[in-house]
Amino acid sequence: YGNQYLITGGNDRVIRAWKLDVDKEKDIVTGVGSPKKFVSHTTPIQHLDITFDHELVASIGSEEEKRCLIHDFATGTLVNELTFSEQENSDHMSFRGCIFSLHRKYLYTLVSEEDKNSYVTQWDAKSGEFHNLTTVKVHQGLCKQF
Repeated sequence: YGNQYLITGGNDRVIRAWKLDVDKEKDIVTGVGSPKKFVSHTTPIQHLDITFDHELVASIGSEEEKRCLIHDFATGTLVNELTFSEQENSDHMSFRGCIFSLHRKYLYTLVSEEDKNSYVTQWDAKSGEFHNLTTVKVHQGLCKQF
């Protein structure tokens, strides 16, 4: 990511941040270092994003997990867990995608209510508290990706 790191996550429920070795003259990857590991998910990882400044990593497990996790990139510490527990029908809502805005002012998440409707939620990422600012319906039916 940003010619410095490659972020991966998969069925083993672990996020790995690989430091890329880059030949700056040729602008090609020549290798990867040992990865940083982020272990907090209880299900396979489906989607993730990292802030442009490499401070935070957002990740989403499979639909059964029903949460978006925020990790501090430098330490790997879990710093926030986003859920929809305060929302009506939250038992049926699953996170599908996450993406930080430039300069990490916002985090956008894609949430689907089983096969009924899909929503995008805008979270206040700048404050670090991730308050839910707004949720808007974007699709009738299931939407899986941004």
